[in-house]
This record gives sequence, C-alpha cells and structure tokens, in this order.
Amino acid sequence: MEFFNMNTRSRNQLWTPLKALALPIALVAAFRPYGSADAAAELREAASRLPAGKMLALGSINRVDGLSIDESEDGTTTLLLRGTSKATFNVYRLEGPDRLVVDISSAARGKVVPFISADTWAVGRVNIAPISEGGGEVLRVTVDLKRESSYLVVPAGNDLNITVTPSEVPPEAYFSRKSANQRRTEIQRMRADAVSVKHEADKRLNSALAAAETAQERARAAERRVELGVLARSAALKRGSAS
Repeated sequence: MEFFNMNTRSRNQLWTPLKALALPIALVAAFRPYGSADAAAELREAASRLPAGKMLALGSINRVDGLSIDESEDGTTTLLLRGTSKATFNVYRLEGPDRLVVDISSAARGKVVPFISADTWAVGRVNIAPISEGGGEVLRVTVDLKRESSYLVVPAGNDLNITVTPSEVPPEAYFSRKSANQRRTEIQRMRADAVSVKHEADKRLNSALAAAETAQERARAAERRVELGVLARSAALKRGSAS
C-alpha cells in the first residue's frame, strides 16, 4: 500500500517524470489529424507505457465528492476524502502558519465543499481548491494545524485517509466544553427551526384568512345580485299589473 508519513517529499518529485512521459502523447496529438485512427492508436500505445499507479488513465479525472471529519478521545483527527478513482498524491508540510498540504493529481472538486472549519483539538480549517501545476490539474487539500502533530496519509480504495495526531493529548475539559458547545449549537438550531416553522404557519394562516375574506365578499356580492334580481322582477310584475 502506498502511503506518506511525516517525511517530506519534494513537490517536483511527482511531476518531473510525468511530464517526460506525457511528452510523446502531446507530440502525437499535435502532428496527427484530429480523429485519425493512427493518432488514436498511438495515443493508446503511449498511454499504455505510463507506469501503473503513477497516473490515472488518459482523460480520467478523480472527482472528490465528499469529506467527513472524525475526532477520537486522544485528540486525533481523521479526514476522509471520498473520490471516484484511486488517488495519486504528494504530501508536504508548510510553516507560518503550520499546515499540512496534500496535492492530488488529475483531480477535481466535485460535490465536496471548498472549505470547512473542522475546529478539532488538532485541526482548524480545511481548504480544498483546484490549481494548475506542472501542466496538469491538481486538487490541493490544505489542513491548518492548531498544534504540533504528526500525520499519516493512506489511500483506501478510491478514498484518502488523512490522520493528524497531536503530540499533546487534550484535557478532559476540552470534550466537556465541546459537548456543551455542540448542545448550545443544537439548541440554537432547534430555536431557528421553530421560528421558521412559526413564520411558515403565520403565512399560511394569513393566506387562509385572506381567502376566507375573499369568499365572504363574493358571497355578499352574490346575495346583493340576488336581491337586485328579486327587486327588478317585482317591479316588472307591478308594471305588468298596472297596465
């Protein structure tokens, strides 16, 4: 299984051989007529020479559609990125501020949100943004580190597990405070939902009252028309009797 740990690899290490391998494909595409059978055959042949596991199939994009965040009792944060194909990636760490960067090659952001505030003991904000680097499309995942931590990035099928383990275990009060904050957030959400439901109920009540008033006005108008009809008929009978 391919994985990365705290040892930092050069960012150019991933791209330099790939650019060299992709050059014959670009030359074939440039000098063959569009749609020719020979060009298609040569493209397939060039693509078949790419080493397995280092580059996705020609024309394939790994679409990242989901991100889940989990925190354990020792303060370890696990980020699970859900993709549509096996990830080829590079990992490194930056300072000022301290952050972990995972570059996923031949990838694009699908349904996953562009950023999220994880707000765990070890991790702050997580940003997911597409960039162009080395002539290819890269999806960059930047994880803000709140304190000194080790990390491990391991693929699991089409998914990618990013585990951040802090060197300092959180105190018991952290989870108690977090649980209280979560409860307050839940209460605020319930109150907001209640206000929304009341607002919707008020709208429906006002609509029903307006409809009832309109119906009453129509009924009164109908009664008035009937009364006028009766009066007109009575007047006509009186005139007939008089003549």
